[in-house]
Amino acid sequence: MRVDVPDWCRWRAGRGPLVVVAPHGGARRTTRERAATDKVNDLHTADVAVELAAALDAALIVNPTIDRNDLDLNRVSQVCARAPWFLALLEALLADAIAHHGRTELLIVHGWNTTAAKCDLGIGQRLSDADDAVAQAAALTVSPHYVATRLAALRAACAVAGIDAPLGERYPARHPNNVLQLFRRGAAHPAASPRLVGWVAAGCIEAVQLELSVPLRWPGPMRQAFIAALIATCADGDAAQPGTLAAGGRPAVGVGWMGPPPPDATDAHGGAPSRRPVRDVVAVESAGAGAVQVYDRAAGLGLTARVDIDPHGAATSRVLLFRGGREVALFTGETADGTRPAGGPRFLPAAGGFRLCFEGHLLATDDGRLYVDLESALAASRLLAVRIELRFATLRDDYGRIRGEVAIDGQRLTLDACGFARPGALQRAGGDRWQSQFSLHAAFTPERALRVRHAVPGATTLQELRTDAPRPIAPLAVLFDGDPYTPHRIAVGTELVAEPISRMAIQRPLGPGRVARVTFGVARVVHAGAEGFGFYEYARALVPAAP
Repeated sequence: MRVDVPDWCRWRAGRGPLVVVAPHGGARRTTRERAATDKVNDLHTADVAVELAAALDAALIVNPTIDRNDLDLNRVSQVCARAPWFLALLEALLADAIAHHGRTELLIVHGWNTTAAKCDLGIGQRLSDADDAVAQAAALTVSPHYVATRLAALRAACAVAGIDAPLGERYPARHPNNVLQLFRRGAAHPAASPRLVGWVAAGCIEAVQLELSVPLRWPGPMRQAFIAALIATCADGDAAQPGTLAAGGRPAVGVGWMGPPPPDATDAHGGAPSRRPVRDVVAVESAGAGAVQVYDRAAGLGLTARVDIDPHGAATSRVLLFRGGREVALFTGETADGTRPAGGPRFLPAAGGFRLCFEGHLLATDDGRLYVDLESALAASRLLAVRIELRFATLRDDYGRIRGEVAIDGQRLTLDACGFARPGALQRAGGDRWQSQFSLHAAFTPERALRVRHAVPGATTLQELRTDAPRPIAPLAVLFDGDPYTPHRIAVGTELVAEPISRMAIQRPLGPGRVARVTFGVARVVHAGAEGFGFYEYARALVPAAP
């Protein structure tokens, strides 16, 4: 069968029984005006798919170029209407694998923009464990036997490498417009061809969506560790005997493109992929919500970390490092409930305060202002290996002395400064009808710290550590740096001046039809002749509130 494939699509046939697809490996067109509904392309998934296919001699279909917002090859409706060649090519490659091996496995590679080391296995339904597969069999895109064998082996291999591999925790691939739904075991999808329906009914296809987090996609040892785990699983499993090469040579569909051979599965220093022990789940589960902000002038490092847990036990976590004037390094993590390790910072009880512990990867960019457009920031970022061990000793309320060590790519920095716990955030306060807000937490000495809060409409208040209540002060005067959303200098009457020395800029929805531009980072603060340092946050609504 011949398929008329566009030049931008890269594909190859394989002798092995696997088919690997990366539908979102392209990038946003710089000439295209960004829309609020645009989705981020799955950066680096094309490279991962090429490396997997070459190592396993698998068939391959990769979109390395086209913006998913122009054409989404993972949406059944778009593929049927605008890219029928994609389904024809995919069906031809599956047909060849089934002809040579009797069965085939389809791996569709996507990206999850969390910085925890995770591979979410989408199989049509979220499963709490492998035993759920039998009860949910009709909704799955794989057989219960496959969940209990191949996926169980992959999850175990990932755990050895320090990678969490849940079963549809965040992306179960159950939306009817997801291409993976063409392979569901129950009622046939209306867009599936009769031949595809027959293969699925006969149990010839096991289809999985691999949602790879940032460390598993960006070049580095975690990506190589994941690829090594998947290769080892596919070489040893029993579900479709992956790794067994066909005796009959190349399929009739032909070879459209063959990428360069992948690098050996080694780390940057030429050694074997790093193998980390499985995380201490009990310790992670015992860690609760918490937050901390600290800037150490001697180390030139600002750090903010927090974990929030909802009533159902779902956790979201963040770590931010500010180095120099512009560099920002970010970790974001999430877990659906409290039964799984979140892979983020841990706040552990300690006498007189708490401990903050973290070991993982942060995504660093040389200019934190790029985060106004997430894809631009991700495309300009690199991975840093970071370990944090800090101790917070309470001085008064949520103000305390913070001591410990932060290691960044092996470079150890000692921190000894005052900072805040539970500092709060602008976006969590004040409703959604304000036009601008400003917040500042500044540390001066172990005995002296202050907070400033400001809102329009509203008032400006200052609270010193030594007083019990905020007091009103003169309104703010804000000078901007190149645009009306990036503060260069903030003055509160003649009493206080804050000068930002680092910044990260984002956009955040406020409610129906409203978006705020938010800038935050480290600031040098002068108050009543004394110098201190702290964290500021300035937000300005892009669309005014309706009267």
